[in-house]
Amino acid sequence: FTDRPVMTQVLPRDKLVGVLHQHILKNYQGKIDMEYKKEVTPMDFDNEGSSSVKIGVSDCATDFLRDTPSNVGMQNLAE
Repeated sequence: FTDRPVMTQVLPRDKLVGVLHQHILKNYQGKIDMEYKKEVTPMDFDNEGSSSVKIGVSDCATDFLRDTPSNVGMQNLAE
């Protein structure tokens, strides 16, 4: 991306997940339920004519499971 007038900065996905996980635990405990080892699939980007996105949630296949914040010791960082 060297031809752009603005320098592009990329936040690695794992870091973003960790930051969001900590923020949710600290600011929304009891208001947002987090589930792990799930796969989210967009189903409809114009759900019922609105700007909402309809998603499907299913269990991850065991060969695609990765470490989640809960199983690498991050669950206590927001306390």
